[in-house]
Amino acid sequence: YDEKINGRLDGVTDMLMIPEYLMWKLCGVKAREYTNATTMGMVNAETGEFDLEIVERLGYPAHLFPKLSQPGTVLGNLRPEIAAAVGGNCQVVLCVTHDTGSAVEGIPMEGNHPYISSGTWSLLGVKTPKPITDSGSEKANYSNEGGGRCKGLCVICRPAKCPARLFLHAGGFRLHQKSRLRGFQKRRG
Repeated sequence: YDEKINGRLDGVTDMLMIPEYLMWKLCGVKAREYTNATTMGMVNAETGEFDLEIVERLGYPAHLFPKLSQPGTVLGNLRPEIAAAVGGNCQVVLCVTHDTGSAVEGIPMEGNHPYISSGTWSLLGVKTPKPITDSGSEKANYSNEGGGRCKGLCVICRPAKCPARLFLHAGGFRLHQKSRLRGFQKRRG
């Protein structure tokens, strides 16, 4: 937003997040990856694309927010100069570029089991088949961030900001704040 306010978007033709920029440098294809885009808070939970109403209200140029690409999309082969430098060619495939989404995709789990992802910050979440956008999730300050396979979504909150009792209805789990992160129990009934 600071770039817009200070005129640094004037004449800008593209906006790539760092993983997208690196893939563009490798193969010459500019793609906007879904999972990383969801961290911007500008992806429509229903359509899975940038929400142009939000883009417009923020005053951003709409052309900076094109159609999103899903993880697994083949972007192309390495640029010839890179293939020559590394001694061979290969396909560049769009991966889950959001670090937490990528970590969660690496967890061998079935269903909506809870997970904790800890790195530069800690997140508590579940994989869900679609975003949870009801008034309860809004009140609890949950965040819906895109996942990889099957458009699964990570519904997350930071443990320090979780409500006293966290009920994840889609997953059927609850967290008791008293016992901190050890308190996962399967909800009965």
